[in-house]
Amino acid sequence: MSQRQEDENDSPYEPEPVVIPIDGVLDLHTFSPREIADLLADYINACLEEGIFDLRIIHGKGKGILRDRVRSILSKHPMV
Repeated sequence: MSQRQEDENDSPYEPEPVVIPIDGVLDLHTFSPREIADLLADYINACLEEGIFDLRIIHGKGKGILRDRVRSILSKHPMV
């Protein structure tokens, strides 16, 4: 077995982090619902650190499940 194969077997696969531009607009179409709570909190905090106080959260249409989840999370956030 080569050194490269050993290194790959020793470390678990971790996907590359997603870099989200901090511009006040967050499009949630590419994220799974289980990621939304932490993502929203982190994004709001990052915007506040950049001096961005007006945010737009794009949740899409459909059955409204993601919309309801976003609204619930935002209603509990102290800066909203």
